[in-house]
Amino acid sequence: RTPLREALAALRAEGILERDDDGLRVRRLGWRDVRSLYELRGTLEAMAAQLAAQNAATPERQVIASICEAEAALIRDGAGAETLARHNRQFHHAILQAAGNRILSESLEKLSRLMVLLGATAYSLPERIAAIRAEHEAVNSAIQKCDAEAASHAMRAHLEAALRARLELLSLTASAELD
Repeated sequence: RTPLREALAALRAEGILERDDDGLRVRRLGWRDVRSLYELRGTLEAMAAQLAAQNAATPERQVIASICEAEAALIRDGAGAETLARHNRQFHHAILQAAGNRILSESLEKLSRLMVLLGATAYSLPERIAAIRAEHEAVNSAIQKCDAEAASHAMRAHLEAALRARLELLSLTASAELD
């Protein structure tokens, strides 16, 4: 009982569970919550991309580039949405590590734990797959060129597009629930 109680308390502290009249339930993110989440994520990840462009050593840049190349191969081979989503997390994590800012990393890791509440990945929208690939390549290219401003701008544009996709998924889900 104690480990379960502690686990539930930890999930509640993370904002994944919330209390309602019937006890605990998984938190549901509404439109404004999703927008707020992506606004903060866009700011933090743009900073991470900027710092990665400024601070990444050659081996770190090579890792980011190889992740982008692997993504292209996965897409070409028709990988599924979940595989691409895992690879997406790897790409963003590599940039965060290359940024070299531990506090930024801890903040984004906490924020990313809330991403589990979003449900379906944006890779489930077929029209987003090629767009995500191009957005990742723009971020990668700026990091490879050590262009901090372009890296920040490309990452912010990527996350604005991701927000649009998430809101689209949310609206599709909302209309399905009205039936």
